[in-house]
Amino acid sequence: MLEPRAAALIGHKDLAVRSFAQETLKEIEIFNSAGGSYGYVFHLLQRS
Repeated sequence: MLEPRAAALIGHKDLAVRSFAQETLKEIEIFNSAGGSYGYVFHLLQRS
């Protein structure tokens, strides 16, 4: 799963990897606390 992998990367030597892991864990936390009212919206645009 994603959460254990992200947690394992918190101590990575690369700052970008650590930051991405922290952001991922925060998003997982928000998703878990949202009670089913969390989702994503994607917009596709086409030039006319």
